[in-house]
Amino acid sequence: MNRNQNRREVSPRKFLPQLEVLEDRCCPSVTVQQHGDDLRIKGDDGPDVVAVVATFGIVTVNANNQINTYFGIENIDIDLKGGNDAVIFETEGAMPPTLDPNPFVQNAQMQNRMFVNFILANPFLLQNKGIADLVRFGEELNVEVDGGRGLDAFFANVDTVFPTTPFTTRVDLDLDDVEFLAPTSFINAPMVTNFFNFQPPNFLAPGTTM
Repeated sequence: MNRNQNRREVSPRKFLPQLEVLEDRCCPSVTVQQHGDDLRIKGDDGPDVVAVVATFGIVTVNANNQINTYFGIENIDIDLKGGNDAVIFETEGAMPPTLDPNPFVQNAQMQNRMFVNFILANPFLLQNKGIADLVRFGEELNVEVDGGRGLDAFFANVDTVFPTTPFTTRVDLDLDDVEFLAPTSFINAPMVTNFFNFQPPNFLAPGTTM
């Protein structure tokens, strides 16, 4: 006990901490999970952007600048949920096209090609059935996209829709609730960048680096 100037006993003050309520924060996010030969990509109600690079069964995904590669993929299921969302899809093969100038897409392409080039440099690996099943060279890839609510776009290179060589991955494409199907070159246009809210952490503007 403490005493005041009148020598009366005074109880010490108790400190009661309080939590201050912060304003809501919306962070666009994309989750990617592999289940056997199925790859499931799910967005949220924010402006999600995901880049997918597929070379037969080797699929690389850049979601919020988190790049991962998956093997043995036969089906890709993309569920974008709400918001103005965009998928940038690059199908490749044994003779890959020129790298996209946008680093968000380019980084996924380079990681995908790293694995493909390793297989091409060591073709004896395909004699192993387990590895051959993971690579799936020459096999078709099924891709389903559900845009959900909002204005959604699917940007694709030419080989995704019209394969140019027999060495390119064949894609069976099914788009649902996707308003725009456009070439990947359009993603670098300032008007498109602003409309789809392409910004970090879910997208890198042209000319920027990781």
